[in-house]
Formats: sequence, structure tokens, C-alpha cells
Amino acid sequence: MGAIVNLKVRRTDKLNIDYQGDRNHVRFYFDGKTFTMEGLTNNVYANFLEPSEVDNINALVRRIGERLNITLPLGEIIATDNDLESIKNRITSGVYVGESRVNGVISHHLAFTQDNLDWQIWIEKGEKPLPRKLVITYKQDPSSPQYSAILSNWNFDPISEEDPIFSFQPADDADKIDFLIIQP
Repeated sequence: MGAIVNLKVRRTDKLNIDYQGDRNHVRFYFDGKTFTMEGLTNNVYANFLEPSEVDNINALVRRIGERLNITLPLGEIIATDNDLESIKNRITSGVYVGESRVNGVISHHLAFTQDNLDWQIWIEKGEKPLPRKLVITYKQDPSSPQYSAILSNWNFDPISEEDPIFSFQPADDADKIDFLIIQP
């Protein structure tokens, strides 16, 4: 199944993801305190608030994975603690595959193995070494699902902390539902 994902991040504590898939349209909001998932296909939304434990994007990505079994699109990329040292410590092997093109852009193709996943990344060759493609294979799932993303339209202009894109306002006719919380 395919999807188009628009991702807006203000590090370290603001997030807006618009996911338009083959079967559903979902938006995720995080204003630094409350995580909201809006299902536009069914006109529903749910909030998740744990302010003492979730005050940044990294904590959010980890906590909603643990408590809600939700994996955010590109969550591994946007988690704020995924610095180079942290990533290197989790890699068990890696290889430089070579150069290839992603949407016409010459890119370096690298492949890595970790305990629970394999991943490949294509990084633009030249003065703007931006990630252009990412493929993740989740090995802990018996079916080994694979996630593939083409990364484009990079924009590094700052986003105001007060920008309303990070705060959810439900439509008048939207139904509030509850998340099914996984108990530890």
C-alpha cells in the first residue's frame, strides 16, 4: 500500500504529520503536551496525554509505541535522540552499496543491520547530503513488513512555536473516541 506523508517538525516538542494512504487519511498532532490522532476517513479523533512522561518528540515516539502500539510514519527519523552516536551503537553491520539515482538525484546507497530491523538509506551526493530514500524491514514481525519512503521537498525554514499546525481543533461533527491503552 502506498501513502503520501507530509511531516512538519519543530524540535524538540512540536509535530504535525499528514498521512494520506490508499485506504485512509490520518493526521497526527503533538503540541508538546497532547498527542492527537485524527482519522479524517471516518471523522474521528483520540487524544493521549501523559504530560509527566511525554514532553518531547523522542518521548512521544517511544511512549505511543509502548502504550498505544502506534508507529509514527518516519518515527525513527524524527526521534530527537537518534543522533549519530546512538544510531551507530545499534548497528551490527553495514555496507556501502554504491551510487544510484532517486528521482533523478545521484545518491549514495547504504545498507545497515540492527537486532530488530534492517534498513537502507540513500543520501544525496554533493553539497546537500540530504536523505532521499529510506527502506526499513521490521524483522521482529514474522511477516517482516517493509516500509519505504521517498524523501523530497525538504524545507528548513523555521516554524513558529505558535503555529496552529501543531494544535488540533476538532471539526464540529467529529466524534471523539478513546485509544485502547496497553497496560504495562
